[in-house]
Amino acid sequence: MHALQVPSSVLCLPKQQQQQLQPKLKPETETEPHTTPTQPHTPQPQPTPLHSPTQNENNIDNPGACIDTSLYYEIDSDVASIALSISNDIDRSHFYGGVLRLAAHDFMDYDQTQTSSYMRGNGDGNGDPMGSDGCLDWTSLSNAGLSSIWNEHSELHRLYDTKYYMLSRADFWIAAANAVTRRTSVNMGLDLIDTFYWGRVDREECLGSAERLPTTESCREVEGVFLERMGLEWRDAVALLGAHTLGRGHKEFSGHRGIWVPNDKLAQVFDKRYYQELVGRSWVPRISRDPLKEDWTTGSDPNDSNSNIIHNPKMMLHTDICLFYDLDANSNCCTRTDLFKSDGESHCPTEKDNQCSVYGGDHPWREASEAVIEYLGAPHVEDDNDNFYEAFRRAWFKATMNGMGDLKPVAKSC
Repeated sequence: MHALQVPSSVLCLPKQQQQQLQPKLKPETETEPHTTPTQPHTPQPQPTPLHSPTQNENNIDNPGACIDTSLYYEIDSDVASIALSISNDIDRSHFYGGVLRLAAHDFMDYDQTQTSSYMRGNGDGNGDPMGSDGCLDWTSLSNAGLSSIWNEHSELHRLYDTKYYMLSRADFWIAAANAVTRRTSVNMGLDLIDTFYWGRVDREECLGSAERLPTTESCREVEGVFLERMGLEWRDAVALLGAHTLGRGHKEFSGHRGIWVPNDKLAQVFDKRYYQELVGRSWVPRISRDPLKEDWTTGSDPNDSNSNIIHNPKMMLHTDICLFYDLDANSNCCTRTDLFKSDGESHCPTEKDNQCSVYGGDHPWREASEAVIEYLGAPHVEDDNDNFYEAFRRAWFKATMNGMGDLKPVAKSC
């Protein structure tokens, strides 16, 4: 699919014309119809891979393992069964988001500038590119909460230990994340089997890996991790961050509380709603004594702690808001001062007269805001997700294949 040609004047239009680009959202009580079937689709013929894996002399085969379409979709079905066994929406959305985050945190420590050869399982991170290797620093706050998804008593870990132990953790985590995206995508329309190659080698120590993960402070963090170290483009980073449509932030883990979409049912649907929420609502800063725990909310006064905890679960991080708005130019602002309630009251709970700036045509991060517009596609979330799904498929392939070589595609049969 060719990239959408976004006019260079899009973000410099008069306010009235900008509004025409920004979707009108349905009332927050409405939900999209969405079901999660218990059986996988019949596997389709494997598409031509996006490109051949690069070579890595340190990668070796996992003896005894083989992944064919039958095994791949069996993992898919088993992960879906775990999710369906979770009885409440909050915990199920946490599981979905956590599985994706597990795989993502494993590949987000990749650093293309660290090119010295190394032996997996050793090393302190110096000269070590890392990447998908089944290893996380479980002591780091950056990975807080993931131990609830992956520990010796968790359902996902038990599934791996009892049934899929012949695979590397790295391969299994990616396959499980692929299952989540397919099962939660609209009409199970995002199947990532053509992006999946297996044969990654696990390591038991990855010192310094968590230090490579982005904090939530600004888009400089996104740029440093996704573009400079992982070698991706802005449109890839924006697509991968669209996965925030699943799951939630937990105050006890990350220090951020809330969800990126209106309710916990919608936090179980993998679609473009993240981008609609980003540009279609009036977001204002939620200040914290700890700068790393500051974020954005909408719908109620961010200084009213009771209102935020009980009535207002919605949240965006600095690294979300800055994909479309220039927070370096103005961070104490409201993203949409032009939205009003039926009684004429502003939707901005604070900063009612302080509109956040958008990126100018020569700003190096403008590509991010143009990608947001591209992934929005048609005005309403039910109309299409094609732009987002295609962008995510390509970005996910790049991210999970970084630094990998001698990997094998899913076979028709083993």
